[in-house]
Amino acid sequence: MHAGESLEDRARPERPKTMTTPAAGRQLKAKIKLDPLVSLRQHAKDMGVDDRLVRRMADEISARPLAGVSVPLLAETMRMKHLERCKKLLKDFSSPTKNNTVFL
Repeated sequence: MHAGESLEDRARPERPKTMTTPAAGRQLKAKIKLDPLVSLRQHAKDMGVDDRLVRRMADEISARPLAGVSVPLLAETMRMKHLERCKKLLKDFSSPTKNNTVFL
């Protein structure tokens, strides 16, 4: 201890909020159940806590949202080509005069 120092605690920056309480776990689980398409990052932002803490809590309570990126299975050009081929096959099979043999 140096001269002139006090034994009183000095002011420190506020500690960030943590999610270690069971009430916070129940709150997160309820939020995920209410809207499963919202990401954990958004839940963390709404709750005012760090997203890493929300992810850790989600792992502890075994709750994960269904949020994800929706991407088309086929590109537009491939989808059109696929549609044309299917229409041609339907037309070919609808005609009784053709030999309708399909090899797989």
